[in-house]
Amino acid sequence: MGYELLSNSKDIDYELCTGCGACYFRCPQNAIKMIKNPFGFYYPFVDNDRCTKCGLCESICRNIHNSSLHSPIDVYSAWSKNEQQHIWSTSGGVASTIYKKMFAKGWKIYGAKIVDLHNEFRIVEAKYEKDIELFSGSKYFQIPSFNSLVEIGNALKNGMSVLFIGTPCQTDAVKKIYEKKDNLYLIDLVCHGVPSLQFLKDELRVIGENNFSSLYNIRFREKGTDIRFIFKDGTNASISKNRSFYKRGFDISLTCRHSCCKCKYACVKRVGDISLGDFWGIEDKNKDKYVGIQSGINLVMVNTEKGILLWDAIKDNFVYEIHSIDEATLKNPQLNYAVGNSESRKVFFSQYERKGFINAIITAACANKKFPENYVIIFKYIVKLFLLKSIKRVDSHKG
Repeated sequence: MGYELLSNSKDIDYELCTGCGACYFRCPQNAIKMIKNPFGFYYPFVDNDRCTKCGLCESICRNIHNSSLHSPIDVYSAWSKNEQQHIWSTSGGVASTIYKKMFAKGWKIYGAKIVDLHNEFRIVEAKYEKDIELFSGSKYFQIPSFNSLVEIGNALKNGMSVLFIGTPCQTDAVKKIYEKKDNLYLIDLVCHGVPSLQFLKDELRVIGENNFSSLYNIRFREKGTDIRFIFKDGTNASISKNRSFYKRGFDISLTCRHSCCKCKYACVKRVGDISLGDFWGIEDKNKDKYVGIQSGINLVMVNTEKGILLWDAIKDNFVYEIHSIDEATLKNPQLNYAVGNSESRKVFFSQYERKGFINAIITAACANKKFPENYVIIFKYIVKLFLLKSIKRVDSHKG
């Protein structure tokens, strides 16, 4: 019979599936595989010839979707006292500092980097300190974490302290699978929704970079850029600020996964021991105090007793200030509601397979009359820049 989408044969909602892989991990018959759909998103597929109808996959899925969330105990703004660490990070440098401190203590830490064997980003254990540099910075695409679930379990079983940082849906999957483990510490990210890495590869091909295997890292939101592609040979290709189709599509939620439009984690109650994000709008409160901090400010939400212990262990590495939850949510829409399943988003997905990424995103931007006019102008401007081939590789060592 072969593999078919799990939701076709089980009581599982396709549009709620986050691709966390808990069902794949839980299946005792190895009857489930995580397979990409035509848009590059992973979904569980089941081999009905091997499936024994035990129901464990449905059970873990229901448990995740009905999990309990925590109201924040304390809310902080924070940024690293280490200026170099602060500048290197996308925001305030809190995540990368926690990585470094816990790695030095001998913890098993998990973050996102390119895995050559799979030719894509995956959430993996940091084997070397240099891996922490690759973990740093926001990754504006969905990164598989299901490949590390067994390894995390083995570390926990051996008494190792484990730190996992991921999107709320990934964090919740790890939490539900290993919920009775006191040596597991979880940090969820305030998430804007996740596009597919396949869409970013599409943009890479447009700028003439067809060999994804030559990539070493990808960084977003560095000064003056939308995206910087770092290659193994020491060169890099930067797409300047406001010139990336991919980044614009992400910003306005054209390209996110279906489940992101129904995300239950887009609220102030959180799944992790700590939640991290950008503290958007904080400079509006006190411009004299915050406006000069050009490298970014983290939002830190401490949600559990374990979160308090973790924060107390590392807080002296940051400049921080306590805030109310209302201040945190004011300019952080991801803490108020899920990304919208707009008409323009539906146009993008309906056009992608037929027209390709660039044409689909332009069509989606221009087809919706409610779409902000300034974004249509930006998209048209980007087209001109691509036609002029304005994006080139440079030697990283020469800036």
